[in-house]
Amino acid sequence: MAERAGSTTDTVGNTAGNVGKTVGDTTSGLTKGLGDTLGGVTQGASDTVSGAGKGVSDTTKQTFGGKDQTADNPLGL
Repeated sequence: MAERAGSTTDTVGNTAGNVGKTVGDTTSGLTKGLGDTLGGVTQGASDTVSGAGKGVSDTTKQTFGGKDQTADNPLGL
């Protein structure tokens, strides 16, 4: 009888452990997914700003004679 009770306790403990692991894995996966999404959005925003800056620089360069923009010559004149 005591052996059977011990076996039942082991089964309950294992089941609870498995449930806990599943919840932990799910939470970890959701957190990682959210982190990846935020990281992607941030990278996308950074790329957009960088691309816009390059576009302005290229347009200015083409408009004002093709010289590189510098701190002393911001319009590339």
